[in-house]
Amino acid sequence: MKKLIWIISIAVAFLFTGCFLPEKFESKVDIQKDGSYTFSYDGTIAFAPALKKKISAKDEKKLKAMVKKIKKDPNIKDAKYLGNARYQISMLQKKKAGEKAYFFDKRANLISVVPNGKSITISTKKLGKRDLAAIKKLNFKVDGKIVVSIPDNMKLEGTKPDSTPTLGFGNYEWNIDSFDKDINIKVVPK
Repeated sequence: MKKLIWIISIAVAFLFTGCFLPEKFESKVDIQKDGSYTFSYDGTIAFAPALKKKISAKDEKKLKAMVKKIKKDPNIKDAKYLGNARYQISMLQKKKAGEKAYFFDKRANLISVVPNGKSITISTKKLGKRDLAAIKKLNFKVDGKIVVSIPDNMKLEGTKPDSTPTLGFGNYEWNIDSFDKDINIKVVPK
């Protein structure tokens, strides 16, 4: 129990530096013709160190208290503790052309949107073998989706989407069902 409390203290001190895992979510990037965009995340995240063992009532209370720290991020529109080391998160960032965006932040970088000149790269964090092995030991599953909409003056390169617009309507979508799935999308002018 002392170890869990120590881990929670570290996590609070360095909020969102890689201790959280996305679980069930939809993340959207809506790019405009001028290069500005909105970036959102709606879904659950789990505090990985607490997934290893049964959580005591005292530790559950500390995990619940972390919601106050999470809500300090101005991009977080809503955060709720669901119990069992899981949180419901709603994040929205509105960015001008050329501005970078990260979920949660640059250190955690679970999903990033990084403009470079006239192109924009959307990618997921690439995990190392050690991290992937640790997640596998937790028997933790991810069930997510990245949805991207682009204007008609741009095109996509990189990771092939799982679904594409039909007859010019709809979005590009990538299903995330594994932490070793590497998503690297580049949006470029036509």
